[in-house]
Amino acid sequence: MSDDATTRSEPGGLKTKLVMLVLGPILMGLSVLVALSSFSELETARAIDRMVEQRLGGALEGPARLTGEVVAAGDVFSATGYEGRCVYHRTDTFERRGRGKKNEWRRTGSEVQKANFTLRDATGELKVVASDAPQYVVPKVYEEQRGNNRVEEFCLEVGDEALIEGVVKRSGSALQVVFEAGEELPLRVVAGGAEAARELASGGSFALLLVSLLLLVLGLWSLFNGIGLVSVGGFMVVLTLGVLVSLLGFGARLTVGELEANAAQVARAKQSAETSIRKMMGSSARGWEANWEEPWNLSAGPFEGLSRGERARVELMRVNVSSAVDEARLFQRRPPELFFSMALGYPWFEEVALSEAEEALKPEVERGWRRGLGLGAGLGGGALMTLLMLVFSYAGLRELKRLRISRNLPTPPVAGVSYGPTEVKGRVALHPEYGPLESPVEKRPCVAWAIGGETYDSAIDHKGKIKKGFDRKTYEAVPFYCVDESGKVLVEVHGAEILSDHVETRKQGKEETHYHRIDEGDEVYVLGTATIDPETHTSLQVTRGEKDVPYIISTWSERRVQRSKFRRATAFVAVGLVALMGMALSALGLITIFSPLMLVGVATAVFAWALILPVIFLYNDLIFMRLRADRAWANIEVSLKKRFDLISKLEEVVRGHMEHERGLLEAVTSARARREKLGKSREGLEAVAEEEEVLSQRVMGLVEAYPELKSQELVDQLSQSLKDVENELGLMRQGYNDAVTFYNTRRETFPQKVVAGPLGFEPRLLWEGREVPGSGSEASL
Repeated sequence: MSDDATTRSEPGGLKTKLVMLVLGPILMGLSVLVALSSFSELETARAIDRMVEQRLGGALEGPARLTGEVVAAGDVFSATGYEGRCVYHRTDTFERRGRGKKNEWRRTGSEVQKANFTLRDATGELKVVASDAPQYVVPKVYEEQRGNNRVEEFCLEVGDEALIEGVVKRSGSALQVVFEAGEELPLRVVAGGAEAARELASGGSFALLLVSLLLLVLGLWSLFNGIGLVSVGGFMVVLTLGVLVSLLGFGARLTVGELEANAAQVARAKQSAETSIRKMMGSSARGWEANWEEPWNLSAGPFEGLSRGERARVELMRVNVSSAVDEARLFQRRPPELFFSMALGYPWFEEVALSEAEEALKPEVERGWRRGLGLGAGLGGGALMTLLMLVFSYAGLRELKRLRISRNLPTPPVAGVSYGPTEVKGRVALHPEYGPLESPVEKRPCVAWAIGGETYDSAIDHKGKIKKGFDRKTYEAVPFYCVDESGKVLVEVHGAEILSDHVETRKQGKEETHYHRIDEGDEVYVLGTATIDPETHTSLQVTRGEKDVPYIISTWSERRVQRSKFRRATAFVAVGLVALMGMALSALGLITIFSPLMLVGVATAVFAWALILPVIFLYNDLIFMRLRADRAWANIEVSLKKRFDLISKLEEVVRGHMEHERGLLEAVTSARARREKLGKSREGLEAVAEEEEVLSQRVMGLVEAYPELKSQELVDQLSQSLKDVENELGLMRQGYNDAVTFYNTRRETFPQKVVAGPLGFEPRLLWEGREVPGSGSEASL
């Protein structure tokens, strides 16, 4: 096993931005190509839904979609282990090849048997001529596996309902269905009828549309991040507009195609019927013009010479034309087709005038509830999309919340760091009590290194033992100072995410381990939580705080750190949006057919998402800033209680030595009573705190005035603790006032002001009190 060590310095994200700028247009171009390819499946699904249920006894010549019962007209076949009789039978054989992960089934052969059959309904029947041209979509009826071989058999059974997409042609005196390439329809035989064919075509178009939308949002995401912008609002606007324009464009094309297909279907039906009728009429057709808006008297005029059977066929053809017109009228009079018809000047279709006898022959078409997706596909797809939407949206919102913490915090000079969540910039300086570390690969001096940049020891379990598979530390760090012109602040590295340009790589065989390090003298950006230094009690240190506040130490600029986090967060949000659209499509596909109106529904869901998500962001921002102030006040309450307890203990210790100081005892007793009475409210606690501060000074003054008390160890310890608490209170008060000032300012700023009032975000009051002087150059007050 080889051991090769290298080191690299990452460019400031320029290469990443260039890649994303190139990748964005490519993804968007692929999105257009996938969207265009989805139209063939989608147009098939829409054509099936527009399909007029023709009476087979009056079938019109030309391209047609016909449904009926399969009837044997010659040879029939049987499947292994299946009793049904088949007019189409296919046997596929498979063989398992490969080993391990490459083990897979490969088809080794396919044997097909097919025969002519008859399609029948209540008005007549048509012969279907078998050929190799059509695609047969039939169910699997048998499967058997023996060792590494598998057999699957498929069958179109006699008695099944089937949808036939082919061409109706005359052969002699009879009509039959043939499958000729070059016609505008796909050539298919689908077991299960129109419903199965519709669900099959819709499922494919749904999947392609989702892939197209996914490529589109990833392309927009790539372009936006390639430009280098870090604006959640801007990204939301670009993403929403891009998706809405795409959906509306898709819907507009679908609507126009629908109107054109309706007009072509009506014209084709009328032309086919008129041609067939003229052939039957022969020379009597001279001078005859087909007026479909008026009833026809089939017993007189040019129809007088027709036989009874021919007149019955004319009636059925008129019924089929009427059904085609009714279907076109139905689609043309619903939104958004209605608006496009008016805007683009498409003619309105007039009803075909039928006699009472012809009306009786007209099929009753139930159009109340047609599903675009099958129940299993709709529910399964909807559940999957819902799960993906929740997972990716949650991950995206969580990452954006952490990003916005950085954007919602001011960056003060080191000497201006205040208690609580904070960020600071400066140069790395060694702590005088700690020497530099040695990096694991290049053996360079540094203050921290970590595998993958994570400073928590994943090699150690909760019992403090090295986990199985680990034989080395995953990070090592020492505290250091972040220094600028105003002063310095201590930084405790443990728990931080290190983002550094200094990356050392150790190769062991095919595995690579990356070590991120921070060197002395590096310019760093630190985002974390400022807490009281437990050693001095007079200064602050930056460390890991609450779980929802990120802790980052980086040699990158603040902008670059934010771009890195922004890319990750917005990628999750973008995929979550696609999952939301998939969820909407699945839900709508269960209750309606795939139509332009469905795309309007999806666009509405996207628009609602675009309105709700910014409100969530603004709400989370205000919650974070308000909690920052509330936590600061809670820490003050704890320290105030700690100070009063120390005052009480000091009073008890010195009481025996200062009998003449009866006023001190009375003051402590009075303060205790006032704390119990007023300390439950913020205003009361502020008043009590001011009184206790005076009392603290009085106690410390008495201790200083009596040397024999000051020399006692317990008194000295209590006195020092009281001084530390006073210093902590000064730091905490300043941190609280900074948090309140920032919260109040942002609350009154657009766009937070829009949601702050309605959602109950009230302003907070500053605590105007005496500030404790700082300790000089360190971050203190």
